[in-house]
Amino acid sequence: MTFPLKIFIRAVLLAAVVSVAPSCATFKQGNFRSNRKTPRAVAVNAARLQIGTVTLVNEAEKFVLIDTGVAAVPPPGTALKAFSGETASGVVAVGNVNRRPFVVADIVQGMPRKGDDVFQ
Repeated sequence: MTFPLKIFIRAVLLAAVVSVAPSCATFKQGNFRSNRKTPRAVAVNAARLQIGTVTLVNEAEKFVLIDTGVAAVPPPGTALKAFSGETASGVVAVGNVNRRPFVVADIVQGMPRKGDDVFQ
């Protein structure tokens, strides 16, 4: 066989293997990721945008730690609502302290709990 023919045959075989091989998108999400829920910016309805999930509550100092995951961090002073399912559990205000993906927020009203979803 000549050199260009060998290259052509290898290219065709490579294309066939790549087109037949399953891609990452065909696998279920849970197979290759940890079981940890990653908060995402998800539009619940036109009025609310999910910012993250409460991961720690300090009742004595009246602040919560919010895991924003891949969502954008709101500017300091932004009021956010925490929900336990469909029930509002509290209002928090974003503080100046953040270290991706976590944001510290002061409890303004109510008492959010660990695992509550936080919306803007």
